Amino acid sequence: MINNLKNIYRRNLTISFLAIFWTSIAPQLSAAATVVPEDMVLVNAGGFTRGIDDTKTENFLDEAPAKMIYLSSYYIDKFEVSNSKYTEFIIATDHPAPAYWDHRKLNQPSQPVTGVNWFDSDTYCRWANKRLPTEAEWEKAARGPAGSIYPWGNELDYSKANFAKGKTGQKYITSPVDAHPEGISYYGAYNMAGNVFEWVQDWYSSDYYKLDETRNPKGPQSKETKSIKNISTKSNVGFKKKVIRGGSWFAPAQSITTTHRFWNNPMNNSWVFDAPAACRKIYRRKHVLFT
Repeated sequence: MINNLKNIYRRNLTISFLAIFWTSIAPQLSAAATVVPEDMVLVNAGGFTRGIDDTKTENFLDEAPAKMIYLSSYYIDKFEVSNSKYTEFIIATDHPAPAYWDHRKLNQPSQPVTGVNWFDSDTYCRWANKRLPTEAEWEKAARGPAGSIYPWGNELDYSKANFAKGKTGQKYITSPVDAHPEGISYYGAYNMAGNVFEWVQDWYSSDYYKLDETRNPKGPQSKETKSIKNISTKSNVGFKKKVIRGGSWFAPAQSITTTHRFWNNPMNNSWVFDAPAACRKIYRRKHVLFT
């Protein structure tokens, strides 16, 4: 029996607006359970390296220091939440449709849902009897036990993810949730880099990785975090942020690493970036099953 099935999904952010997709995360099933939930992958209990010490620019200081973190086992969605899946949620709950629902280039059934804020994402997860992943759970599912810089390894490969590639090669639109099978993570999760930014549970703090919390970290315990100094601008001051991860189809290569952290106001479902540095940090959601 699956005990306390919870939902974790992900969402994506783009340069012109916030695009959110989600998948599921759930703590591991009991030892007696042998069937993996549909469209989920198992992330086994154990340690992994969170963060990175190679902080060559000030913008990356919130990703340091690198530290060994222990997580209990959980399941996480294999795919981002599709428009098709979100349609089921809307029909069942009469929840308002997200932004860009009528956008003909973003609303195909197999594309990830876009234009949802953190609260939309959380509500969807609760409806699905799941929850959003923590930032640490998201990063382990993306990096694998070897601590890869990209879901597929340590070398940037333009063919394995959907992200902005400069003046040539960019697609500038989302891909289906099952696109880029050659770029899946060690655990089998798709599009952990690019396509859409993803929401996670945690509040954002630029100093959080400096704490000694090393076992199943939940992130800052309140929205009253001390600092967003590394990436704050005049338009951001005074707002408490939720973490987003994973980069998007409209974000640069720097944003699709497995350690890249970004943030957004949990009420926002759209965001126009006014500076290239703001495109650096983006995340996504997945669902996870716990015992």
